[in-house]
Amino acid sequence: MTHPQRGAALITALLLLVVLTILGVSVMQMSRVQEKMAGNTRDINVGFEGAEGALRNAEALIGTQTSRPIACPDATCAFRALNSVGDVANQDKTWWTNNGQAFADGSGKALTGVAENPRYVIEEIAIVSAIPDPTDPSSGRTFYQVTARSSGASGLSNTIVQSTYARKY
Repeated sequence: MTHPQRGAALITALLLLVVLTILGVSVMQMSRVQEKMAGNTRDINVGFEGAEGALRNAEALIGTQTSRPIACPDATCAFRALNSVGDVANQDKTWWTNNGQAFADGSGKALTGVAENPRYVIEEIAIVSAIPDPTDPSSGRTFYQVTARSSGASGLSNTIVQSTYARKY
């Protein structure tokens, strides 16, 4: 005697297949999100490294000066007068393009691997005279605020770094 089949195995298999499909789709979506997060983190790191490179480029420029440069208020100068640029860190891309000095390596080439060449601004903050001779400004130190901006590899992230650099001439 044979028992009539009711299809319970087929329904169980189909339900198991639906569960596995939902699980597979969920894992694929999580993987895609993690890939985007990794890409964004890389983009932020590239932007930070570009800004850090521009910052070090500007500090090297200060270090190569044989005498204290005259700071001026306009964008043609590498050394800007205090408060001549406003709130540098919150300026937009156009402002940086028009007012920032472009990064250049030892041979004068732009930085590669970023969407835009990093830029920097050097502001003279103050001259602090040395105690032995307060009447001679050259005996003290000149303080500069260096601000650099860079985009990431995709151009979707922007990083701004800032330092204070002291130099005795």
